Amino acid sequence: MRPLRWFRETATAKRLRISKAFVSKQLQLLEVDLGVNLVIRSSRHLNLTEAGQSCFEAERASVTQHFTMLFSASLKKSLA
Repeated sequence: MRPLRWFRETATAKRLRISKAFVSKQLQLLEVDLGVNLVIRSSRHLNLTEAGQSCFEAERASVTQHFTMLFSASLKKSLA
């Protein structure tokens, strides 16, 4: 699954040093994969749809769980 945390295309593109077009295309591909619109696009802004908000929250929880697991494994390794 493609990351869902990057809904601000311009800021994301700058932060990742990739083109805004690439971020936009990845978001569009994710919407096609899921079969739902994740954002409402206007000329200047992106707003999350209800489905987009749900996906964003689920992804945030998944990332948090992932880093918790990595920290826990690292801690166990250092104590061994």
